[in-house]
Amino acid sequence: MRILHVVDSLEPTRGGVAAAVQHLCEQLYSAGASVEVVSAGPPVAIAGRGEISHYAVPASGPFGLSLRLGRWLQDNIRRFDVVELHGVFHYPSIRAGMVARRAGVPYVVHPHGSLDLFDIDRHRRGLKWAVGTVILRPLLNQAYCVLVTTPREGERLHTFGAKPTVMSVGLPVEMSAPASPQSTFRHRYGIPDSAFLLLFLGRLERKKGIERLLEAAASSSGVHVVIAGTGDMTYVSALRERAETLAASVTWVGFISGTDKAAAFSAADAFVLHSDNENFAVTVIEAARSGLPLILSEDVFIASVFSTAGGALIASRDPGALVSCIAELASSPGLARAMGQHAKEVALRHFNPHKLTVAHLDVLRTAVGSASPKSGAVDHR
Repeated sequence: MRILHVVDSLEPTRGGVAAAVQHLCEQLYSAGASVEVVSAGPPVAIAGRGEISHYAVPASGPFGLSLRLGRWLQDNIRRFDVVELHGVFHYPSIRAGMVARRAGVPYVVHPHGSLDLFDIDRHRRGLKWAVGTVILRPLLNQAYCVLVTTPREGERLHTFGAKPTVMSVGLPVEMSAPASPQSTFRHRYGIPDSAFLLLFLGRLERKKGIERLLEAAASSSGVHVVIAGTGDMTYVSALRERAETLAASVTWVGFISGTDKAAAFSAADAFVLHSDNENFAVTVIEAARSGLPLILSEDVFIASVFSTAGGALIASRDPGALVSCIAELASSPGLARAMGQHAKEVALRHFNPHKLTVAHLDVLRTAVGSASPKSGAVDHR
């Protein structure tokens, strides 16, 4: 099967969507599919595999606008059996959907949370709302399906009046690099071995609840926080100032990947994501696979899978809830170890990358081999 993935950018520092596409392409390639990627960002090696072609054209305007990319799609779209659009509020996906429709090539749409009401409500009177009602409605209606990562994401979709088929398949997250000894990472950054180390890893943006994590850490004795990731520099500077004001014990390591990321997971005692809205969270899967107990908000859509199995504590928005969860783990090493083991078991069983890749390929084969399903149907796999 020849699969084209369309995304605005694969730059690792862009966060979740770029990571999700990388993981998905790697797994599809390993399963025997022919995979290519086109984007409006700089060229990026996909999971270190030169066999996965990435045609990258720098954007020449807003929303990833690139006439060269549009021409490439026009010239090449018929080479593929199916097209996967990642995100919807950018030129590459919108243009690819139009070209695929005219060429008779089926396509699926991955919103990656961009059609969640949390995001849509913030732009109800802005350009995104106008784009949605005029352009996205036909894009979604004529897709083979909208492919979400959790049933909850599907329930929260805002489709601007479109009635697409919605299917749910989790992202196949590649196994992490081999772990290094816990002391390696701590010694590199001067973090005491005795500190209870909380790790946040991801894009630094307001919805991630980083301010709440800093406030909770400052109220917790013997706790150190590692913040790994990048974001808007103005916001990052404000976070650093807030941490200094709180006198929180924090180490800022910037964007990390590969063995550095594995070392961070190995050094941590718990992983925290107290996000306001998170449709899947690749880093939660990675942390769980590393055997870390999780502290999550209820707005991380996969949180209940882990908490039900005893691998995660769910902290509400109450100011003291996060402090209580941290104290519970920090005061009971046995509980933390047991929770970490439960989290690992859930990640390996429920989010098995091979099984999810097979399920993903089943959707694509059906898209290629049959007409579009009736609009309005819902299928949670």
